[in-house]
Amino acid sequence: MSAHPSLSSVDAVTTAVADHDYLADRGLATTIFLATSLNRPLLLEGEAGVGKTEVARRLATLVKAPFVKVEATKFTEVGYVGRDVESMIRDLVEVAIRMVRQEQADAVRDRAEISAKDRLVSILLGDADGGGSGDDNPATVESVDAEDPHERVRARLREKLDQGLFDDREVEIVVREKPTIPIMG
Repeated sequence: MSAHPSLSSVDAVTTAVADHDYLADRGLATTIFLATSLNRPLLLEGEAGVGKTEVARRLATLVKAPFVKVEATKFTEVGYVGRDVESMIRDLVEVAIRMVRQEQADAVRDRAEISAKDRLVSILLGDADGGGSGDDNPATVESVDAEDPHERVRARLREKLDQGLFDDREVEIVVREKPTIPIMG
């Protein structure tokens, strides 16, 4: 676990963990602060049901790190019991991939919303393909007063769409799938 800006003091740790719906006492907050500021792993041990997994899960979310629960293996007379290292690493990589995909989706969410609204405006105007005007920067009524009338109508329609005046209308949209290239593993 690396040092994280929101974990700059014991009080900051207490607040940050509380913001992630977990109440940590002063001792736990101090331990978390020391582990993160000294860049050392935080090892949690204790009886079943005391909340070790929840602390680890909340901290992973807080510092945007992947979380995989790992049970320690023990040697018995029949051999090792528990998960093998390979499956734990595979799980960790899968969680990390899901996190990156979610971050990438969040990064393009605003652009996708603008494109979707632009396509809806095109469909409401009766454009055959619903492709929109092609720009990523939707115009407002004020900025297109001097431009062509079609863009003024688009801007007014976009504002009405933003105000929710078309929420009761149904629109059918044809989605074309992009071909994917299979990856052999």
